[in-house]
Amino acid sequence: MEGSNILGKLQITWRTNLGESGRLQTQHILGSPVPRKEIDLQVVKIPPAIIMHKPFEVQLRLTNQTERALGPFEIWYSGDSNGELAFMVNGLQTMVSFGWEQKVNHASKLM
Repeated sequence: MEGSNILGKLQITWRTNLGESGRLQTQHILGSPVPRKEIDLQVVKIPPAIIMHKPFEVQLRLTNQTERALGPFEIWYSGDSNGELAFMVNGLQTMVSFGWEQKVNHASKLM
């Protein structure tokens, strides 16, 4: 059943030394659905030093994790006064990826 959080039931059967059988079955085991990302953004290359208010080159990889075509996508970079850095991918859905460590597939360069 799609959208259901029922994982199933657990059934244990056994036979004793005297040949008698036993059986134990649980009620439905519930679980939370695991969200699946449709796209994945990964930072591939970034300069070791970045000078404030000067352009710099960053290489990103945006990976389609589905079987269907997605896009087009717009990629935005933003930073705040606390030094927090974020890339935002805006397209059919919006995904924000904080930090510099992510996954990889199609390379793009931002300037």
